[in-house]
Amino acid sequence: MNNTSRGIMKKRVILAIIGVLLLGLNITGLFTSLRNPEIYHETSTPFRNDITLSEKQVYEILDSDCSNRADFIKKAVYAINQGIAHYWENDGIDRYNLRIPIQENYILNLSSFILPSKFQKYEYLDYHRAIERGVGLCSEHAIILAGALYDRGIDTKIIGLDGHVVATAEVNEKSNIWWVVDPDYGVIIPYDIKTIEENPTIVKKYYLDNGYDEKTGDLMVRLYGKEGNRVSNGYGVGDYSILSHYFETASYIMIWVIPLLFLLPLLLTLFGRLLKV
Repeated sequence: MNNTSRGIMKKRVILAIIGVLLLGLNITGLFTSLRNPEIYHETSTPFRNDITLSEKQVYEILDSDCSNRADFIKKAVYAINQGIAHYWENDGIDRYNLRIPIQENYILNLSSFILPSKFQKYEYLDYHRAIERGVGLCSEHAIILAGALYDRGIDTKIIGLDGHVVATAEVNEKSNIWWVVDPDYGVIIPYDIKTIEENPTIVKKYYLDNGYDEKTGDLMVRLYGKEGNRVSNGYGVGDYSILSHYFETASYIMIWVIPLLFLLPLLLTLFGRLLKV
């Protein structure tokens, strides 16, 4: 073997080592939960008893019978309200995996240093991973609910209010009945968004009935007004942030493809030598 061949072989071995290390990270991530149990005792969330359900308990509710849409939507809102903590503080960037851990997805982790405004505190669009992590703002709650309902055949849209994010779900397909639901606050408003926008005062009752004070009720009346509202163009989560949805999905594929590409040159070399023997 001449010096050129040795140099090529050395580079292929280095690439293969990197590939093995990346595969090791991925495999570690498969067995490491995104949910830190400390979140159940976190005191800096704005709601009392903010998170009481485990990931398993959330899925037990979401995987229950959904033939009665109205009842199932109510149960799903409860599951997400009690299974996801309203938390997005800088102190929890690494403690509660707001920055995606390197063993979970090294592409998203690296992105947090390249573009911290977007990825340092990353909002999942895959509702399964968001449930596993167990933390998020109102938008993450809405994303989880929309994804879970849509996967179970219930048409859902995300609504961006001027300062809050909720969802709207189709309760009766034949009658075209839609409810607005707020999984972050655990509130169900049995009206569609157009009706609410015409008379936003109707929402106050439902927040007060769920134990919130007058100040919160008045705030919600202001938020549900027409100005600044944006309903996602289509159903499901992907339409809420289509580019982020594709990037997130692609990144979870590429974290496995990249190490295999790093291993491929050495494997092809070794295979070629075996054929010559």
